[in-house]
Amino acid sequence: MTPKAQLALVSLLASLVAATPLSKRDINLGPITLKENVTLPSSWISQGSPKPESQANLQIALKQNNIAGLQRKLLDISNPESADYGKWLSVEEIEAYTTPSQATTDIVKTWLALTGIADTARSKRQTGCDANNIVPSCIQSYHNVDYTSKGKATLGINNYYTKAKGANFIDASISGGQNDLSNPDLEGNLDTQLGLALAYPNPITFFDMGPNDDPNSEFDDELVNFGSYLGSTSSPPTSVSTSYNFGVGGNGESSCKNGFYALFPASCPYITSVGATQFVSRGEQAATFEKGGSTGGGFSYYFSAPSYQSADTKKYVNSLGSTYSGYYNSSGRGYPDIALVGEYCHMILGGSSEKVYGTSASSPAWAALVSLLNDYRVSKGKATFGFLNPLLYGSALKDVTAGNNQGCGTSGFSAADGWDPTTGLGSMDFAKLRKALA
Repeated sequence: MTPKAQLALVSLLASLVAATPLSKRDINLGPITLKENVTLPSSWISQGSPKPESQANLQIALKQNNIAGLQRKLLDISNPESADYGKWLSVEEIEAYTTPSQATTDIVKTWLALTGIADTARSKRQTGCDANNIVPSCIQSYHNVDYTSKGKATLGINNYYTKAKGANFIDASISGGQNDLSNPDLEGNLDTQLGLALAYPNPITFFDMGPNDDPNSEFDDELVNFGSYLGSTSSPPTSVSTSYNFGVGGNGESSCKNGFYALFPASCPYITSVGATQFVSRGEQAATFEKGGSTGGGFSYYFSAPSYQSADTKKYVNSLGSTYSGYYNSSGRGYPDIALVGEYCHMILGGSSEKVYGTSASSPAWAALVSLLNDYRVSKGKATFGFLNPLLYGSALKDVTAGNNQGCGTSGFSAADGWDPTTGLGSMDFAKLRKALA
């Protein structure tokens, strides 16, 4: 299926309002269109027709009235050469672009009423606080972090620093998500501990996505709910981290039959995609993890290369020649955009020290450092960065030219001079980036 959400760009039906029952003669719903016919993985087995009492969760995306205009506006206000740079849009201004027409809304409501679907409502936000803290001083030292936050920016984490001892985070529930302290989760603990340590004293919000106790719950459903939540609040975090999954190979052998599959939302052109690096004797390279796997990257089949990176992706594709021809979309959006250390990252889980590998460490660390950059700008009376990608391309980053992201029985894409689909533009030199961007 096509991706269900583009963060900050998709407007969703937050609640379904009851409509007067109509007959099918009262409305022309038009023909049913099959968007895409997808080849199922070989490991999937048909279980037959569902039972009448079975329930299915559906996300209904309504056609937006001017999404192309919003995309143009986003690139304009994210362009440091534009007179409107940094003039970020309010929720109301975004809704002027994204709100579906009344005709579109009415036809969906009527269809729902005809099928007998009852009203639903989004769960309310719940809050709480608590945290533990450690010091990831290696990340701060290697990436040249030379700034202490004044607490003027905010950071959002989806699912121990001594100076930050006792620091709190806001616990926000979305769609019934619960922060079960009796069952500590590695991903949530990792993201929160890194965020607290690196962004302190910037306020942090930990988003609990629900339902988190259903093994059949889909990530894209949670992503839609998360994007809808952020789009509905007047004061969202100035930077947000979410991390999951891996590699050009996707999830197993069946994902490799028709080429290198790109992940979503990492391949969305409207977020900053983060790869992982590891420290070696000669510096830094694309991460290949001790427990198997490597950092992810590739090219989207759904999104074309955006204007801010098209010259960089074209240069890399030309350098490949015929290598992997037919296995990837040479004109697609390339990812990641940047990379950060993602191997041997220490955290505390259930009272014990753990070593963590992957972009699950890189993403929250990058988001935390961006929150410091935002804090610096706010302290100087400037706007936060907002959509960062157009500014990153051509900025002061530390190029990573070694390593690869193996998958599907191949060595995958290799790091190279400039942008590459393994480490992006490279990793962060915080001090240089702060001076260049702020």
